[in-house]
Amino acid sequence: NVLGNKVFPNEVEEIINLFDGVVESKVYGQKHALLGEIVTADVQLATNSYFDPEQLIHHCRQLLSPFKIPQRINVVDYIDMTHSGKVRRA
Repeated sequence: NVLGNKVFPNEVEEIINLFDGVVESKVYGQKHALLGEIVTADVQLATNSYFDPEQLIHHCRQLLSPFKIPQRINVVDYIDMTHSGKVRRA
C-alpha cells in the first residue's frame, strides 16, 4: 500500500522486465514513515549491460501510475526463484 493505493508486485515487475538489459526483477514494499510503504525493486541485469536507473524510472513513468513507480532500485546479482520459476517473495 502506498498512501492507501494497492500496488501489485507482478504488474510492476512485468514493466521493469521489459526494459533493455533487465533479466529479472523483484518488487516489494519497504516501510516509510510518511507514505506507509514505498515501492522498491531489486533488478538483475544481463552480463555487460549498461544500466541507468533514471532511464528505468522514465520507462516506468510511461507505463505505470505514479504511485507504482519504484522509489528505490537495487541492482542485485540474482533474483531468488522458487522451483516453479516464480519470484520468491519470503
